[in-house]
Amino acid sequence: MNIVLVGAGQIGSRHLQGLALLKDENIRIQVLDPSEESLRIAKDRYYEVAKDKKNITIEFLSNFDKVVNDIHVAIVATSSKVRRRAIEELVQGRRVKYLLLEKFLFSDIRDYEVIQNLINERQIKAFVNCPRRLYPDYIEIKDLLKDQKDLIFNVAGSNWGLGCNGIHLLDLFCFFTETKELTLNNDWIDEEVIPSKRSGYVEFSGTITGTNNGSKFLITSYPSGNSPLIISIFNENFRIIIEEGSGTYFYSSVSNGWAWEQKKFAIRFQSKLTNLVVEELVATDTCGLTTYEESAYLHHSFLNNILSFIERTQGKKTTECLIT
Repeated sequence: MNIVLVGAGQIGSRHLQGLALLKDENIRIQVLDPSEESLRIAKDRYYEVAKDKKNITIEFLSNFDKVVNDIHVAIVATSSKVRRRAIEELVQGRRVKYLLLEKFLFSDIRDYEVIQNLINERQIKAFVNCPRRLYPDYIEIKDLLKDQKDLIFNVAGSNWGLGCNGIHLLDLFCFFTETKELTLNNDWIDEEVIPSKRSGYVEFSGTITGTNNGSKFLITSYPSGNSPLIISIFNENFRIIIEEGSGTYFYSSVSNGWAWEQKKFAIRFQSKLTNLVVEELVATDTCGLTTYEESAYLHHSFLNNILSFIERTQGKKTTECLIT
């Protein structure tokens, strides 16, 4: 099995640790990054996990020159600005069966259709890594929501990054409601654009609201303070409060007299997920992550909403916003 990882930064190196847990025989992993420092850190993190594994051959490369032509799984974990170019170079003259993309997908609104057409043309099965869909506890919560309608989905916390992480919560909302379309509103986004921790990129605070087939959501990042991220979901029949950071969620419903039940919640780190995604792809030809087509729609809607906000507040019409 040939696996190619493009981008060996923070999230890329965690993908690599996950790949080190693969149990198949005769696996070849190629890791690409133009930064020698990123490759060094990724190599160190890989061997923290891999140690004496003999079923995996691994190479660390600075460009695409020596990348194999027949790729079973490719993971693109670059920053958003260069992701389109990385995908185009990756598939040039090569066959890629499965493609796993990090998010935020693309910073330019025009890239979504270009890559969709490329994926269709090359008959690649592509998915986007919004991993909360894979958490057993979220799967359990979704089962609790079965047949419920007109949900209120409310997320709030301090400094968690409305731009780069908002798509995670929108994806979770769509996972729970099992609908693929939504309407977004940017009236409550704070007008001050915040420099991102990653150089050259931007971040936002405030609230994005919207609707989806009768359900409603409010997603808020406070610009200051230390309020923990809390997710609450409710309608007239039940209430769920999720505190990911403390590893707990609470559930009450009309059927149990509104008595609160406390349950454990476990975050699943990327270093323990990537191997499961790859194994599921190989075994079933699909996986539990969002398809590119569905996630591109969410990303496109989200980015369009941000671009509309920029035009309204700054008087600047553009196709690009550097969210990473």
